[in-house]
Amino acid sequence: MRRFVIIGTVVILGIIGVTAVAVAPLLMVASVFSVKPMPSDETMIAHFEAKRAVFERLVAMAKEDAQLQRLATEFSRPDDPGTVGVSAERVALYRQLFKEAGTPLGFYNFPGSIHFVFHASGLSVSGSGRGFVYGNAPQVADEIDGDLEQAAAGENRIYLARKIAPNWWITLERS
Repeated sequence: MRRFVIIGTVVILGIIGVTAVAVAPLLMVASVFSVKPMPSDETMIAHFEAKRAVFERLVAMAKEDAQLQRLATEFSRPDDPGTVGVSAERVALYRQLFKEAGTPLGFYNFPGSIHFVFHASGLSVSGSGRGFVYGNAPQVADEIDGDLEQAAAGENRIYLARKIAPNWWITLERS
């Protein structure tokens, strides 16, 4: 009887181990893709209006830290923001404000504009995203007066921008 219990335990542990090995890669692949649906223009505009003060504060900070090219919750460019005069405390404040703004994927700080990543799905070579842009309209984007999703219908590779306030844009990108 004891032999059957040991064999049964080994079989069960083997099944659990095989399942873990089989499922782990699937979970890693799934984590690359957003599980949230792409937000509509209306959702983004309402979000912006509700969080505008936080976005404006982030813009003011990013303008002061112009050499901070990219910042998100997990990484930065340059790798050590201290090399461009941005303290660890200030990085922590940025990241807190990203959470408040609903943009944990952070921003790109370009000359003339700051791009906040609101939604990303897929990979950089084949994915889609939505964002908020402060400053100049994205130079490579087509400017649209109406709904970006409708304008992008049927297109696989596209970058569109819609002005929502003075100096503010929402974007839709597919690559």
